Amino acid sequence: MNSSSLPPNPLVTLAQKGGTTAIIFGIIITLLGISVISSADAVATFIFKFIGGVLLTGGILQLIFAIKARGSVATVMLFLSSAATIICGAILLTKPGIGYGIVTIILVIYFFVDGFGKIAQSFAMRPVPGWIWVLISGIASLGLAIFVCTEWPLSAAWLVGTLIGIHLIFAGLMMLLIGLGAKTAAKIAK
Repeated sequence: MNSSSLPPNPLVTLAQKGGTTAIIFGIIITLLGISVISSADAVATFIFKFIGGVLLTGGILQLIFAIKARGSVATVMLFLSSAATIICGAILLTKPGIGYGIVTIILVIYFFVDGFGKIAQSFAMRPVPGWIWVLISGIASLGLAIFVCTEWPLSAAWLVGTLIGIHLIFAGLMMLLIGLGAKTAAKIAK
């Protein structure tokens, strides 16, 4: 059975239709990943301080609302919710390192799920040109998850930005190579 007698794979069809887009977006995502890695500490600190500022602002607005709504049955819960939001925001704003550890754990879960998903996707795409790059991207995500598990919590400070950057590089390269493979397959099919 040759590849021309196989039923069309929806992932392949999508890649062929969007080959140029995949190439352009793959290059952009790869460059974004490189820029994140080059300033991993600053990116992670910015992210957590930004989230802290958003939470602090939201908590203050909730507190103002709670003060205006006093006397209602829900006032106590409004005060507790606003206090928790303000405290979390202030902690992340002033001590973003606490957020590094928590987000690092979330990223480990994400990289495991992403890795297994891409590996499954790659086998669904086989024997289409470029399927191996999806497999490599999935293996890289699993490798990142395992690496983080072995280095945590010591590496949490720089790890968040670095992991996001590495992931973006592999995701961008995957899109780029799938786009190039789709263009090649489309030329061969003509």
